[in-house]
Amino acid sequence: TRRTVVLAKTNTGDYGADPSPLAEDGILCNMSPSITPEGEQLQRDAVRDTMSPLGQVIAAKRNSLSLECELKGGGTNDSGEVQPPEYDPLLLACGFQKETGGGEKIKLSSTDVTSFTLGETVTGGTSGASGKLVQTIGGSGGQLVLAHITSGPFEDNEDVTGGTSGTTGTVDGSPDDAVIYYPQSNPSLVQDCGIYFHVDGIRHKALGAIGDMSLNIEVNGVPSISFNFSALYSAPSDQSLPSPSLLDLTPPVANNMALMLSDYNPAAVNALTLSMDSEVTRLDDVAAADGIKGFRITDRSPNGSLDPEVDTIANFDPFTAWANANPARLSAAIGSAAGNRVGLFNPKALYSQVQYNDRNGYRVYSLPFLCRGDDLTSSGGDDEVYLIFT
Repeated sequence: TRRTVVLAKTNTGDYGADPSPLAEDGILCNMSPSITPEGEQLQRDAVRDTMSPLGQVIAAKRNSLSLECELKGGGTNDSGEVQPPEYDPLLLACGFQKETGGGEKIKLSSTDVTSFTLGETVTGGTSGASGKLVQTIGGSGGQLVLAHITSGPFEDNEDVTGGTSGTTGTVDGSPDDAVIYYPQSNPSLVQDCGIYFHVDGIRHKALGAIGDMSLNIEVNGVPSISFNFSALYSAPSDQSLPSPSLLDLTPPVANNMALMLSDYNPAAVNALTLSMDSEVTRLDDVAAADGIKGFRITDRSPNGSLDPEVDTIANFDPFTAWANANPARLSAAIGSAAGNRVGLFNPKALYSQVQYNDRNGYRVYSLPFLCRGDDLTSSGGDDEVYLIFT
């Protein structure tokens, strides 16, 4: 059972083409990844001189895959540049787009970076560069992580200003790249991936894979990211088990996590979850092999939950926020080493319910939430969830 190898590679050609993943495209999966061939049983309902059944025909054959990986970064290269995680092809096939080179991490000389407001636009006074603040690292003399850089890059020694907070600071050194993912709404731009699923001498090819993902962060555990894919079917074959090249990087443990709800630091949170909850739709086509042309993401409803300890209403009032549909900025980050820091930012989390629970004699909230888009103007969107690797 443990002799299972998963290789995955982004397809840059026509949908469903075989990108031929190699050993260097290995994905380190947690125990019990699975692939299940599925199809529709068409019963042959004919009348004859006997009641013996004629059996069935299998139509609409496809592959269904479930994978779980450690939630960790991609490390750094020899130049110290942050790299995408191993599961980058899986994220792209779940409807994310990747911003590399357009995301920047800038260090400030002395300003407390936490005095900036997450989600605000930060602008450089000399370069004219601007970007959306999606994460802060450290405090005084810390770093700002910015997405959607325009007219960049930022410059060493220039002053930067937050458009909402009015906070200013001076850039200390040249900016570093950050790897940032956020949703993509155009189905034709979502990049499918090819997955080779090796089961101890048997290889399954799952091409045109499109799917959904979710995060699970539980205290004192190894955070995980789970994927569920639908893919085109092809018959398995005997194939020697490859020896994948896997990143030797220890995942961060879910403790000492930086977690904020707007300006409130919730206490005693045991778990944080997030699911993109994407709707993957099958495209049937009479001219396609097995009658399936492919799969597309046709809708999504990102949501999650967290369970902080109950505080005074004066300190934290989720009831009013729920009753008035007032959103909260949700930010979380685990890990401390460069190349192995993973951040999550939801600009506007709407509580869908407020419920009391018990945890070992303590009152805690159960707070499921929906991830709303941040900018609802005609030019906005695709900004309700950010995954940040720094």
